[in-house]
Amino acid sequence: MPKRIPIEEQIASHHFNEKGEEAEAFDNSQQNINARTEVVKTGSMKLALLPKKNRGETVTVEIRLNIGNDAALKGKQLEKTLLEMMLTRGTKDLTYEEISDRFTALKIDGDITSFTTDRAHIADALRFVGGLMRPFMSGCYTLQDERMYTLLAQLADAEDLYLEPSALAGMYGPVLTQPGQLLGAYTETALPAGALANATHLVWATGGNMVPREEMQRYYAKGKALTQQ
Repeated sequence: MPKRIPIEEQIASHHFNEKGEEAEAFDNSQQNINARTEVVKTGSMKLALLPKKNRGETVTVEIRLNIGNDAALKGKQLEKTLLEMMLTRGTKDLTYEEISDRFTALKIDGDITSFTTDRAHIADALRFVGGLMRPFMSGCYTLQDERMYTLLAQLADAEDLYLEPSALAGMYGPVLTQPGQLLGAYTETALPAGALANATHLVWATGGNMVPREEMQRYYAKGKALTQQ
């Protein structure tokens, strides 16, 4: 066993930089944050960029994949946490150990949607976590809340089935996959020839019976008004 070196000797033998990296005194008021945050759009993704001078050129990343409205996302933190854990346990091409090694090499500290790294590694880090997510995502689309409320009212009238608004987002997917629609070209390249003609569309229709009756009536009334415009 090597001889133990007292901590005092280690400190005494170390040569510290006379001048360290500087960090700014950051004003964390909401007004200052709003003024310094730049919101840009790349494709359908919105990025909020807030520059701040800090020691080590640390970069903090928060990825929010919001599906549905605020009411539908409420109380779903557990599902988000479990998904993040599953994504880092291994993929078809990478083992858990390989993912862990890449996290270390890229100085990623955190999980797949909330982590820190440094300026030198941020580009590669984003490419890596994006690659981990890719096998779990295929075609995707977004809807305005108005569309979901309209679908809610139409389904209630047609089938006497009441779903929470975000569950109705899946109802519009089959429409968008048809030729000439938003995802028509995607399905032609992503699916074998002729597969769509024999496809069964599944919609994860959840939550309707958990919405208070009074609130569901407000959802329905809003959707009904939109259908009559």
